[in-house]
Amino acid sequence: MFELKTKRLRLIPLDYDNLMLLKESRADMEHNLGLNNSELNFSGEYRDTRAEAFEFWLENAHNDSSDYRWHTNWEVVHTKKNRSIGGASFLGEPNKKGEVILGYIIDKDFRNKGYMTEAVSAISDWALQHGGAKRVISFIEHNSKDSKAVNKLLKKCGFKKEVRYVKQ
Repeated sequence: MFELKTKRLRLIPLDYDNLMLLKESRADMEHNLGLNNSELNFSGEYRDTRAEAFEFWLENAHNDSSDYRWHTNWEVVHTKKNRSIGGASFLGEPNKKGEVILGYIIDKDFRNKGYMTEAVSAISDWALQHGGAKRVISFIEHNSKDSKAVNKLLKKCGFKKEVRYVKQ
């Protein structure tokens, strides 16, 4: 199984079978990966977005002609605790310009500790160095109460602000 490792994290792109498990039961997926139960639960607007993302992931992660890592959730796993603390995903393979869009979320108990900076740096570096992407794009909702924190995170990860943040 493919994964990226950082100082404190394991980043695991879920294959089709684990993605199906996650859709039905986070606990079953975590058990299948040998992880401790995280009881990770996202609420509000993210829950609706995630439901839409699952349809996209499941439709494309099982396609033999594409690399599933562009079409799935990457579990962000705290190595010492051996539990998931968040997730990240691309919105498909690089487009004709070589651009990919990266989204992410972290459990509120693990925010402001540098974990998402570590994860976003590693995943975006993988996309640029090994995945064939030329640009990784991440958006900030300016009305969001978290926009300042996201702004800071993206800068730490090497993104620069254009009309949007981009890492090359």
